Amino acid sequence: MSDLSSKILNFLTSSPLNHITAFSVVYKAMEDNPWIEEDILRSAVNDAVTFAKSKYSNDPSAQTKLLTVPLQFDIAFEGVCSLREIELADKPLGENEIKINMGDLKKKLGRSTTSHAKEMHQMVEKISLSDLSWKDAVTNQVVSDDSDLVKKLGKSTYQSFMKPIQCMQPLIPKTINEKCISFAKNFSIEDLDELPLKLSHDKTWKETEEVLTEITGEILDTLDNIWRNPAFGLNFENTQSEGTYVTDVVVPLLRATLKGLAVKKIALLSTVASADRKGVRKLGKRPDVMFMIESKKKLYELMFVESSRIVCTKIKEEDDNVKLWREMNDGMAWVHKGCKPDKDEFGILGIQIAGKIMHLSVLIKDVDDIHRLFHLRSVVIPIQSSDESVVLQFVETLLLLRNIAIVNISLLLNAPESRSERLKRKSFTVCSDQD
Repeated sequence: MSDLSSKILNFLTSSPLNHITAFSVVYKAMEDNPWIEEDILRSAVNDAVTFAKSKYSNDPSAQTKLLTVPLQFDIAFEGVCSLREIELADKPLGENEIKINMGDLKKKLGRSTTSHAKEMHQMVEKISLSDLSWKDAVTNQVVSDDSDLVKKLGKSTYQSFMKPIQCMQPLIPKTINEKCISFAKNFSIEDLDELPLKLSHDKTWKETEEVLTEITGEILDTLDNIWRNPAFGLNFENTQSEGTYVTDVVVPLLRATLKGLAVKKIALLSTVASADRKGVRKLGKRPDVMFMIESKKKLYELMFVESSRIVCTKIKEEDDNVKLWREMNDGMAWVHKGCKPDKDEFGILGIQIAGKIMHLSVLIKDVDDIHRLFHLRSVVIPIQSSDESVVLQFVETLLLLRNIAIVNISLLLNAPESRSERLKRKSFTVCSDQD
């Protein structure tokens, strides 16, 4: 028996029965090693439970109690990991930092010549700091399109604010529509054993229809594999961990979407800390997946992904939403420390997987140095055989992600270097940048 199994066995045999739950067992087991792999911990728990049952051979109630531990292990493991993320998360903004950030936002809006900025400036002046918290995007100088500041804009000023995002969404080609419909209708388990140019967002696809069709085929082939995987069937989907969902569904779909980009030194990384976080071994400090590129010997994060399990709680969804836009905001600040891509064009992409729903968003820095957060699409992830309209909407969203990424990469590679030689990670998420 391993040392870990012995520790768990001691807890099981020395604690009152009412203290023994799957959550308490996992929590105690992870005290010394919060980074232990899920499968290793599961094996240790199962071994300890097997030995503990012999001690309680004459106690049916204890036997029943012990048997619930392995059955509830997956949920308990995710719960403990989420709790530790909360405990180790970044310290939120304090009252003074919120005051500084709001003051800077007012100055930027006040000196802007755009119609939407003038209208928002009047609304920001009326906001009481006591009504704000660090979870409000506006306190981090992020103006989101789903905030009251934007929703209350007049029709013309709203269009002014939304203009950058409207140019990012071209119409899907007819052939893609037909290919998705054919795939969904004809699916049957029985029947089957460096960018040279600087681009801009102008409502056009940056690749030929032939290439888009090829990438669509890659995505549909990936869906085909997922649909055939019994682990993601209706009878088993609720038992899958977040790690399994990310590894076997999210990452393969993103790899298929980003396959064949004509750029060197790009990487799609799962659960890997960014350059400035190296050595900081803390939960809650990193996204689940990142898309990165190296340019002029500097690493830049162009996309962040936060994911839940297939079954997602409301609290998890809300926490991941906040975590994601903070990462995007931090990523944008880092890019502009190293180079100067075109404002109102270059954006940091964000994907939130909340259960079976995928939310695609993008954050841009406008000409007034205000970070604008836009929510592009929210679509169902068809992890089981689905209607053709569901498949089409999902594929269209992934192709849109690819198209935006292509433009953003070109803008980054063609951007002039920052005059500052000191690349020190700092963003409005931490505090207003006073440099």
